[in-house]
Amino acid sequence: MLEKKKINKELIFRLIVAWTFWTVVFFPVLFLPRRFHYKFLWKIFSGLFLWANKIKVKYVSDIDLNNLKEPVIFTPNHKGYFDAYVIVNLLRKPFSIVYNESMDKNPFYRIVSRKMALVPLRRDLHYSQKKSFDKINKLLKKRYSILMFPEGWHVIENEIGPFKKGAAKIAKDTGAPVMPMAIYGFNDSIRYEKKLYWRTIYIKSAEPIKYTDYNDDENFTAALRGKVAELYKSLEEEFGEKRE
Repeated sequence: MLEKKKINKELIFRLIVAWTFWTVVFFPVLFLPRRFHYKFLWKIFSGLFLWANKIKVKYVSDIDLNNLKEPVIFTPNHKGYFDAYVIVNLLRKPFSIVYNESMDKNPFYRIVSRKMALVPLRRDLHYSQKKSFDKINKLLKKRYSILMFPEGWHVIENEIGPFKKGAAKIAKDTGAPVMPMAIYGFNDSIRYEKKLYWRTIYIKSAEPIKYTDYNDDENFTAALRGKVAELYKSLEEEFGEKRE
């Protein structure tokens, strides 16, 4: 019989502190106009979770994520439950996150996600996909960038898992450029480590690609995955298993 993994107790405590502090102090701010969210609320919100997980973020690309000519679809690999917080900690312009609809079972999360203009997605239901993609299209027209994870779920065993075709379909329908990104330095197993220590997570991006350069969902998705894999490999070669 497999032994059930236990989540690190220090991590649980730090997450409780972060959630409590955010709920008491910042939850009311959600009801302010959304433009204020991107100037300071998301920075604090994501920073609390990075603190709880003892994570520092280092962005190592020359591309200024807050000075892009047009909204983009950010497509990083997916290694852990806090990947989104790692990325949005860097962003100061309007954006939305595509997340697994199952998280809406938590009523508090559902309220927060709606106020923050996040997009739930259930991949196994066509009507749910269409509803989510329609919302994404509207957000892109309003000059929101979109953060989505083409692997669909955390990938621990392999460097980069298979990519879903969602980014290709959105790029085809909207003409939005898609920015390959890679996250390196952790995976979801850190929650089960006996000792929680500070670590640096590295993020690297490449120039956005256009669907019109490929005009095929399969080819576009394969090219996107290849570029993310290249970014991940370059981070691995440069930073290895560095810890702080």
